[in-house]
Amino acid sequence: MDEYLFYAQSQGAATADDTFDVTIDETGDSWWSLQGQQWLRGMALDAGDYILLVEAYPDATGPITYTVNFYSIPAVPVTFSGLRLATSSYDSAELSADFPADGNYTFTFGVQGASYEFLLDSESLTIVEAPKSVSAEVSEGRHEFDVVSQEPEQQTSWSVTIQGPVSMSQTTSATETTSVTETTSVSETTTVTETTSMTQTTSVTETEPQLVVSIEPSCPTLNESAGQFNCILAAQATASDGGSPDVSYEWSSTGGSFNSTSGQWVNWTAPEINEAENFTLSVVASASGYSDGVASTAIAVQPIPEFEALPMSCLFLALGAACLIGRRRPPKAASRPID
Repeated sequence: MDEYLFYAQSQGAATADDTFDVTIDETGDSWWSLQGQQWLRGMALDAGDYILLVEAYPDATGPITYTVNFYSIPAVPVTFSGLRLATSSYDSAELSADFPADGNYTFTFGVQGASYEFLLDSESLTIVEAPKSVSAEVSEGRHEFDVVSQEPEQQTSWSVTIQGPVSMSQTTSATETTSVTETTSVSETTTVTETTSMTQTTSVTETEPQLVVSIEPSCPTLNESAGQFNCILAAQATASDGGSPDVSYEWSSTGGSFNSTSGQWVNWTAPEINEAENFTLSVVASASGYSDGVASTAIAVQPIPEFEALPMSCLFLALGAACLIGRRRPPKAASRPID
């Protein structure tokens, strides 16, 4: 790999001393004072077998359960999430992704706790204080992002989903299709001038406007091995008559749980599963004087495998001890976040 992403997660006590270090024995690459859920970029790593040396800080206040993963750079669409503890020595997380084409991409952010700044290729894209979506023109190829804590003394839980692109050619094509449809409609109306009932039906429809609802963003996949257990979703309803009614929302799913089933923004948590499974999330938008709007999205959840070549993990680390990591990963419960 010419570049990779390093991911470390810890559970247990959360003081400034409850950290661990990771070193690749053969290369000397090291990551120090790790805790929470930390992402960092790494440079070239040749194919082969490696020994990881993992050591807890000698002054740790208790046992540390941890997971260490190495990932090749993913392609968009992709979701990342992390947790920076208030005691962490890292103020930022480092990420990269490959963008398949030039175009307009949507970045959807989630946040719990302190705010953070999101940098795209070292330039500030936005400051995230509440869940939001931001669009940006991004060129084809690999780009780097950084999630920078704005309040280092407070805890920050963050997530970002990147989707797209919407290219100029796609936009033009959609416009042309709409234009053809409108022309056809006019032709039919002109030809069937004697069909008075058709005009009456149209009039009735206009007096009973409908809500058109969409779900933004969609999380097409959640990879629990990458710490992806949640998807932040937003429902957006518009009225067919251009009005601004007071809209209420009701969410449902074929599995998993919501932090709320009645909000416009919701956080869905995948259930614990042993095999890959697809789930359907739906929302109904309602408003007085309007027909209900309904939308659904599908999420494919990839569970943490019981055995895999990478990531390489060690379940339990005694104080001051070193651990030579083999290829067996800890039970799934050890690396799944606790609500």
